[in-house]
Amino acid sequence: MKTELSQKPVYKNGVYFFSCGGKSKNPALISECPAPLKSYLTAYLDAVASDSEKSRKIPADAIFSLFHPEMGRVVLASWDDTETGGGTAKIGGRVAKTLLKQKVSDANVIFPADKKYKPNDKSVFEFWTGFAKANYQLNKFTAHKGGGLVEKLNLYGAESSALKHIKAGEIIADAVHFARNTENTPGNLFRPSDFKKKQRGSPKNTALEKMGMGCFHAVAKGSSEKAYLNILKHSAKGASGTVMLVGKGLTFDSGGYSLKPAGSMEDMKFDKCGGAAVLAVMEAVARLKLKLNVIGLIPSSENLINGQAMKPGDIYTACNGKTVEVLNTDAEGRLILCDSIAYGIKKYKPDAVIDIATLTGACMVALGGYNAGLFSNDDKLADALFKSGENSGDRVWRLPMNAEYRKDIESTYADIKNVGGRGAGAITAAWFLREFVGDTPWAHIDIAGVDSDIKHVDYYPDKGATGFGLMSENAKLILQGKEYSLPVNIGTEQEVCVDISQLRNQSGAITMDNGFANTGSCFSSITYLDGEQGILRYRGYDVNELCEKSRFLEVCYLLLYGELPSQKDMDDFESNIKRHTMINEDYKRYFDVWPHSAHPMALLGSSIAGCLLFIRIH
Repeated sequence: MKTELSQKPVYKNGVYFFSCGGKSKNPALISECPAPLKSYLTAYLDAVASDSEKSRKIPADAIFSLFHPEMGRVVLASWDDTETGGGTAKIGGRVAKTLLKQKVSDANVIFPADKKYKPNDKSVFEFWTGFAKANYQLNKFTAHKGGGLVEKLNLYGAESSALKHIKAGEIIADAVHFARNTENTPGNLFRPSDFKKKQRGSPKNTALEKMGMGCFHAVAKGSSEKAYLNILKHSAKGASGTVMLVGKGLTFDSGGYSLKPAGSMEDMKFDKCGGAAVLAVMEAVARLKLKLNVIGLIPSSENLINGQAMKPGDIYTACNGKTVEVLNTDAEGRLILCDSIAYGIKKYKPDAVIDIATLTGACMVALGGYNAGLFSNDDKLADALFKSGENSGDRVWRLPMNAEYRKDIESTYADIKNVGGRGAGAITAAWFLREFVGDTPWAHIDIAGVDSDIKHVDYYPDKGATGFGLMSENAKLILQGKEYSLPVNIGTEQEVCVDISQLRNQSGAITMDNGFANTGSCFSSITYLDGEQGILRYRGYDVNELCEKSRFLEVCYLLLYGELPSQKDMDDFESNIKRHTMINEDYKRYFDVWPHSAHPMALLGSSIAGCLLFIRIH
């Protein structure tokens, strides 16, 4: 996506903002725009505000997709940058999803001009990041590639200093999309060895047996695919301290002999989301040239069944010497993570360890799809991760780790067992991992509920992988105590270009009567054939004839969509009009008094007809 901070507004295919906050009955347009368009948008907001019950208010996340004959597709969005969890990022995500549905490839954002709402550099960056994260389509494996993405984005009303943040954001968005593409790839097309192929550079891959990783090897031996511990390093001169990231990279999980139900197995390509997040974060850290020392470990394997696969009741020895009794072969993620964590701590002696994994269904039950589970032995680290999540929108919620939960993983036959009881499964899984970190500050993020198919979050795709992951700035915050400033969430390198082409003023191209002119616009594709008889044609249809036959709704549909509707389309259109404009139950009264003695387009100047004609209702 090509992005420019423009010194002049471009109004065509524009995104405009209004203040609402969910409390005001009188929403106000706060973006700059030409007077005729401002009148048109203000009339629409007034109509929406007056809709149905007087007590009804426009929600704070409202967004409307409109159509203007001169300005093209117009998006009108509520501006509320006070929302927690990346307020302006949510707005950016909402706008991007709306433009994607309308197949707009070239969009222009007109930020609020009012000093009260004018965004600072951080808000612009968050808006852009939310937009870029949502500007994504999953069509890699289909013959039909869909309508495409927003290719060009022109931002007006932002300071030039915001550009440096956006350039960093391009790397962030690149990494987010890279992670999603990796996560969405099915198990037959992405094997454990593909983590090695995805890495740019020469990561180190180590043989499990030689390192004494009995737990990791127990999972891997059920598959004919070789397993890998992928080790990535980023070092910077002058950086103090080291953070180690560990991501679960299970490319497919059948559950092993503790076989998953069929309905729970089809999405197991997402069991590598933790590994994909670490891979993407490491790439972003390197490209941003952050002054951090970061180690990334990605244990990659499959969990399948053959004659060599681990069995319930087996006991294996981890690389730190602890013995583990396997009671459930479907609790395999903690087995590949525990060896990786213990190995990394012993070898690299990091100042902090953060692991991320789709670890337990129990976490999804506890928190649903809007917060990842956070577990930690260090309050400072946990607080830093929580604040980062709130700022970036990749939210986490800390769950307890009372010492009593540790007793649930005690084993009769080994040091520990890989599952506890039926209750608190996410917590006992975290306690299992804690057995391998010693005194090192550590945090575990369970993303089982937020890895894919998350609806109602504006910057995540409704279907497929979310790209939920760690923010690389966490490491700087943790080690240097700095406040969070740059959310690094993570793949397609963006370019910055210049596009300052202006919309030609065609407001006088066709002269209509005063009623039509009051709408502040004209249809350049309408042909005015005979001024005395008032004959109008649009795309081959005689508009005058349709109006005389009281087919006014069909005229509105024709001018909005370029064709006459089917009966079903007409029913849906009429229903939307009743629901979304001030006409409601009285709408027929306005159409029944159609002024046949006047020009057939005269009524289009009214606020009611303006709403119908120039706005595509959703």
